[in-house]
Amino acid sequence: MKDTLTHLVHRRSIDNASALNADILHAFLQSSDNPDVRRSHFLSGRYENIYLGKNLIPGMADLIVQLETYALSIITETERDQPIPKRLKSGFWFNAMQPGQLTQPHVHDDDDELLSAVYYIEVPDNSGDLLLMQNSQTLTIEPTAGECVFFPPNLLHQVSCNNSDDLRLSIGLNFGPVELE
Repeated sequence: MKDTLTHLVHRRSIDNASALNADILHAFLQSSDNPDVRRSHFLSGRYENIYLGKNLIPGMADLIVQLETYALSIITETERDQPIPKRLKSGFWFNAMQPGQLTQPHVHDDDDELLSAVYYIEVPDNSGDLLLMQNSQTLTIEPTAGECVFFPPNLLHQVSCNNSDDLRLSIGLNFGPVELE
């Protein structure tokens, strides 16, 4: 059977990822008591989404600029029948998975999303794969720190169980139009 999922996925490595990830991880770990941190989607004993503003995370603004640039190029390449945005806006949240935790199956097509992504910060061995599902197919992606995986927002996905002894930290993102041509 022809693989219909691979062409929907785009992977990009981020410039200066090691330094960015170290700064982001440190700031994330220091933010646990900050009253400006918001949490949502309490499922299976944990909050799947942790929201911190860019102002709390050094390097986050630089990362977002890179990711929005990549996202716009992917949308321009793939959305031949749709209006192409001149610029993108993005929303992001952290997904912190302790040992034994997973992320439930879900989609991101709630609003005006054109593209979704996950960026990997801290990925111990055996800490959970990204599973992208459509019809009877599942594409398994082993995460790599410093890499971003882009995919359609309506594509069902989940993260398998963190079977490591350490924290797995990633950033979920959605990209939508600021203006259309």
